[in-house]
Amino acid sequence: DAATGALADRILSGWKWRPLGAPYEDLMAGLLDAPVGQAVKIEELAKKVGASFDEIKARLAKLSGRMKRIATPEEMSRLRTPFMLFAGIESEGGSTQYRLTPAGREAAKRYLGR
Repeated sequence: DAATGALADRILSGWKWRPLGAPYEDLMAGLLDAPVGQAVKIEELAKKVGASFDEIKARLAKLSGRMKRIATPEEMSRLRTPFMLFAGIESEGGSTQYRLTPAGREAAKRYLGR
C-alpha cells in the first residue's frame, strides 16, 4: 500500500545517507530470507551471516541509528526504539529475535535489488 511504500522510501533514505557496506547487506539478506512474518533469533542470524553475536548487535545498533534519523516525532513517541520502523524486536526464552515490518521487508528488497 502507499503508506508502506512511503515508509520503505524513508527507510532507504536512512540507509543511503552514508554507505553501509557488505556486512549490513548480509544482515538484511538474513532477515529478508526468513518467511514473511517469521522472526529470526539473533544467534541464528549471526550464524547465517558468519558474524559474532556482538558484531550482529553492533550492526543492528547502527541500523537503529539510521532509523532514528528518519523517524518522525510521532513515531518516536509511539515506538520503543526507531529500529522498530524496520523490524519488530521480540524476546523468547532469553533470546532476542527480529521480525521485519512490511516496510522493512520492502526496503530491504529494494536495497538488495531483489
